[in-house]
Amino acid sequence: MALYLVRHGEADQQTAPDPQLSQTGEQQVTTVANWFAKQQLNLQRIFHSGKRRAQQTAEIIATTLHKPEIIGVIEGMHPNDPVVPMAHKIQSWPDSVMLVGHLPFMSRLASCLLIEDDNDEILKVQTATIICLEKQAGKWYLDWIVNPGLLT
Repeated sequence: MALYLVRHGEADQQTAPDPQLSQTGEQQVTTVANWFAKQQLNLQRIFHSGKRRAQQTAEIIATTLHKPEIIGVIEGMHPNDPVVPMAHKIQSWPDSVMLVGHLPFMSRLASCLLIEDDNDEILKVQTATIICLEKQAGKWYLDWIVNPGLLT
């Protein structure tokens, strides 16, 4: 099973309190979405936090994959939500899933799964970054990380 953790693209802070993606953010997400689509990876669902910038990021990725029907909202992924409940939920998922959210949640979730420490942030997660974790024999491994800066 693969788990794709995605930090939303750059937000336009002038659209607060629930910022939408900036034009740069849309470009960032489009860049990584195009790369992701070329990999032809198996992806069953995309869940996002419900915040506008995460939803927009998920929509760009799903549209690029020609799978707009796989998007959904999942509770418990706001920036400062505890990560342990989500880590437990993920353990029972049989299919490859993408989670689109925010810092520090996404980096703390990766740390929780990789080193079993939900208070640490072992990965630097720039905007529009995709982190691929693979679960093998009950253990999570970092497979790859890609961000728009690597692709341009």
